[in-house]
Amino acid sequence: MGDNLKIKNGVLVYKKKKTKINEYNYNDQLVQLELSRRVKTISRMTFSGCRTLKTIKFSDNLKEIGYEAFYNCVSLEEAITPVGVELCEAAFMDCKNLKKVVLPPLKVLPKNLFKGCVSLEEVVIPDTVEIIEEGCFYGCKNLKTIIFSKNLKEIKDYAFKRCQALE
Repeated sequence: MGDNLKIKNGVLVYKKKKTKINEYNYNDQLVQLELSRRVKTISRMTFSGCRTLKTIKFSDNLKEIGYEAFYNCVSLEEAITPVGVELCEAAFMDCKNLKKVVLPPLKVLPKNLFKGCVSLEEVVIPDTVEIIEEGCFYGCKNLKTIIFSKNLKEIKDYAFKRCQALE
């Protein structure tokens, strides 16, 4: 895991000034993630497969959540992303227990962003969103309510495929 980061009592602890968290294997040790204000980037697949991660407190200074950064974090219950953060493709894909999502003001919701998040029931899409990329909510079978952006111009293929509960 490196000399700069350690997990203590299920919480990620920083030893040095880090602005970027790279690919590490936290798997079944991490329960809670609290990002320091110094962290600006969570790189691709950093917490991918971290099956015990339940909560995340993102810093307001966070600028990017990378490709598949939280892929298959099956215990994760909510993703409240700060204003100004860029979400990359599949950042929260297959987070099976994800129930609550708060999105930052973006122009585009990336491809496969919440694909397979089967516990997700409601999403409010910010008014800044113009495009929902393909597969964004694919397989969110319990998604019942979506409040769309007033400025939405395009919903790409399969964005809501297999969302059987949509009202």
